[in-house]
Amino acid sequence: MKKINLKDYYAHISIDTYIDISDEVFNIFEEHRKAEQAYQSHIRSSKSMLTNIHTIVISKLNEVILQNTAYLQQLFKDAWRTRITYFSTFDNNATLST
Repeated sequence: MKKINLKDYYAHISIDTYIDISDEVFNIFEEHRKAEQAYQSHIRSSKSMLTNIHTIVISKLNEVILQNTAYLQQLFKDAWRTRITYFSTFDNNATLST
């Protein structure tokens, strides 16, 4: 016979409650506890891996956004210069013809 504390196995039990159980039942409790620990370890590992992947993806997206932003800024500057040059030729022609 083994003595276990139910508080260790059931989250809804908040006070220490000790009971005697047979060795077979104790082995079932221990197998379940070990399986639960392995599962929780797997979950933590998976969350950590997903966090790392998320960090890498976000950093790559930021790089792409910055590159595109710089490209668009240059494109707009060039377009603005072209527009100014285009309209200034009209102003010059208007002044010359009058």
